[in-house]
Amino acid sequence: MYALEPVESYSSINESAGSYVSRLAIEHCVSTQDLFDIILNSMNEEPRYIVQREYSSILYFLNGMGHFAKKWIEALEKLTGRPDLKSHALLNWEGIIRPNELIRKYKTWCPQCLTEWKSNSNVIFEPLLWNLSQAKICPKHRIYLLHKCPNAKCNHLIPTLGSRSRPGYCSYCDTWLGDLPSHVITDNHEDLWIAEILQEMMIYNHDPAKATVEINGQRALRLFDRRGAFQLARSEFLASIFGVHPTTINRWKRGESPTLSILLAGCYLLQRSPFAFDPGEINEEEVGNFISKNVCLSDLESGLLSLLSVIWVQNPCL
Repeated sequence: MYALEPVESYSSINESAGSYVSRLAIEHCVSTQDLFDIILNSMNEEPRYIVQREYSSILYFLNGMGHFAKKWIEALEKLTGRPDLKSHALLNWEGIIRPNELIRKYKTWCPQCLTEWKSNSNVIFEPLLWNLSQAKICPKHRIYLLHKCPNAKCNHLIPTLGSRSRPGYCSYCDTWLGDLPSHVITDNHEDLWIAEILQEMMIYNHDPAKATVEINGQRALRLFDRRGAFQLARSEFLASIFGVHPTTINRWKRGESPTLSILLAGCYLLQRSPFAFDPGEINEEEVGNFISKNVCLSDLESGLLSLLSVIWVQNPCL
């Protein structure tokens, strides 16, 4: 196959492996289904396995981590002669972040990004960022990503990678997914913060070592650095913030990998990037004040927060 160059340079957001496969098929004037067959043949899969396996329902795993992604990426690198495709999935984060709830099965996209790339005659592609389950907003345009075909007669959820996939188009009706009516810029503080943190994660995607430290012989996020505030903070308090058991917090402190969704939700409340070393002390009262001002709480949660505030005032050494 041609050594097609993956896209790596729009706001430090890299092309996803699924998008690369779609463009590779277009470059060779074949359907993505034909390309799937070529890749499968190169992996010497058993014929029975090829026939019975519904690849269209699991190909989104190509953008993630684990055995499936590793096997397909290795086959693609061998066929194209490119050694750099691993960083267009999340394989480099394996062992650092858990694979749970990590990758979307269906496409999401920013119509303004697509429109700009088309207007400037840039390559149309789908960033890996858009495939992350926690990504809701385009960090550049501050609008929510779309997730259904805008054609009223179609309106399908679009598979991340299917037999007729093409970056920027619906694989069911071939509708262009850009040039849509302008969307309102959002001021949702939490979703914007998470979008910016995920963009930071994508910047480190080529070399996560820059955002990690070694704890007990394994790589862990810099948030858990033994010199940092997370290690010194009370496990019981952190457990209430992250919504996990204190023993889970202690395992994180020892280097065990967390789930991205839980990590982001808790780090937002702490206002700490999971990819940066921060020696500053975690002030429990300040965190409580931030939550009361920026997070919509239920009556029960508000009551618990008030109770915790009283406890912090009366027992500052807890």
